[in-house]
Amino acid sequence: SLSNEENGLTIQAGNVMIEGFRIINFPNAGIHFSGSLAGGGEIFGCDIGIDGNTAAPNGVAGVIIENGASNCRVGGVLGSLRNVISGNPIGVMINDSASVSNSIGQNYIGLDASGLSAVGNTLSGVYIDGATATNLNGYRDDATGLIISGNGNGTGDGGIMITGEATGTFIQGAGIGVDLNGDPTLGNNPHGVRIAGGSTFSLVGFIDSETLPIIAPEQDVKSWAENKGQNFVDDSFQANRIAGNVMNGIVLDGATTERNALIGNVIFSNGGAAVSLLNGANGNATPPTIDAVVGAMVSGTSGSGSLILLHGDEEDEAEFIIGATVADSKGFWTLTLDLGLLPVFQNLTALQLDSTFSNSSALSAAVAFSGVGGEGEGEGEGEGCTDTETDTDGDGASDCDEMAAGTDINNPDSDGDGMPDGFEIMFGLNPLSPMGNLDNLLDSDGDGLSNLEEYLQDTDPTNSSDPGTTRYVDNAIGADIVSNGGQNNPYKTIGFALMQAANAAGQVERILLAGGVYAENVVLVSNVALSGPVITGAKGEDVTLKLP
Repeated sequence: SLSNEENGLTIQAGNVMIEGFRIINFPNAGIHFSGSLAGGGEIFGCDIGIDGNTAAPNGVAGVIIENGASNCRVGGVLGSLRNVISGNPIGVMINDSASVSNSIGQNYIGLDASGLSAVGNTLSGVYIDGATATNLNGYRDDATGLIISGNGNGTGDGGIMITGEATGTFIQGAGIGVDLNGDPTLGNNPHGVRIAGGSTFSLVGFIDSETLPIIAPEQDVKSWAENKGQNFVDDSFQANRIAGNVMNGIVLDGATTERNALIGNVIFSNGGAAVSLLNGANGNATPPTIDAVVGAMVSGTSGSGSLILLHGDEEDEAEFIIGATVADSKGFWTLTLDLGLLPVFQNLTALQLDSTFSNSSALSAAVAFSGVGGEGEGEGEGEGCTDTETDTDGDGASDCDEMAAGTDINNPDSDGDGMPDGFEIMFGLNPLSPMGNLDNLLDSDGDGLSNLEEYLQDTDPTNSSDPGTTRYVDNAIGADIVSNGGQNNPYKTIGFALMQAANAAGQVERILLAGGVYAENVVLVSNVALSGPVITGAKGEDVTLKLP
């Protein structure tokens, strides 16, 4: 054991490894890495601020890394390299922007060596003040490699504090407020994680296997959403487990605290909110809304192009990670869950990242979810239905399918949006979309046709190549020129448009008419659909066809 000097160990040279010490009762820090020459240092297997099960605090922090010390490692990838850093005012402190790429691996910070009892650091477990690209990673899927719990007495920040315009902090695979078993018994006081003081580009949660580019984290996040974002459960990657904290799980605070992403975190049983945004943090990002839950299908609204993360919880937090999707250009989103993979929970919540895939919101209001009966079980209300032929209302969906979807077997269009329930169920639309937010005017495949138009024309609303081409006609401003036919340069007559469609070698075509009176004989050719603004709302006017 080392004791009684200002620091237990002061490191001002590079690539120094410290292993197997008990470092207690020093006036400043147990271990102090200081200066740009102190890079590459490593601390493994040490007890810092704790003597057995008893706090023996160092005066300021267990470990301080500052003044340009970079690439230092506190704890390693393996549990055998774990440090126990407890009983100090602050467990690990990393200061100033010149201190770059330091990492905190497998450690118990605020616990004793058993991982089951708290010997908390009295202010904060980890305090990052202005540092750049700090990496906290527990390297275990069950979030028991790096545990930061039992810290704070209510006057500090609790588990992890990120402040002082710190940038690029990455937290993954950490247990924050939990014990070695993952139980929420050792909460930090007050919060699990607090990001404030103009700190930016933090990423709390999961990231894809590719390296995170700190200056543009949305690139890998977007890749993850597109490639892995449908259905998954929380043990499929290194999620943070943030639970049991006295107040909030995660807090973001301050108008200059922005572009901080929260992705794939398991958050539950905290005394306050799972995620709290204060004083304009993350640009006042608003939560998405969950508008409808129909069997396994969940839909809602958010910002245009936002990444939506869907969670399940017994109350209103985020204990289970159950899916993700990206909203369309109008902010509408739909996610169909695989009920057989889900655990048991009572409510759904959602969080969104804006279209830059960096500014996270808080969680949405909780919405009841009754479609889950336990992992590997539960098929919703239609479970056990064996008659897959009967279609009482003739809408194209069997009564069994309707019972599973929660629609009315005696009403062919349960939500009154002009599209039969069978069509909506077949193509993954929402047959119970609420009034004022119907999905009939959405363009699910981005081909310029609303879902209702696609139903009326017997085309696939999820396939942008069906139908193939839209030709526009406006007898008030159009001109019958072969190169015309676009929305901004329409044809003048239906007949000319039909002639061009007939030359399209059998491709599926649509002719869209602006409002007006068309004095023509109209004979449709094959593979052509004719639509006017009564359906499309092109100009909000009627279309009249009359003899020339």
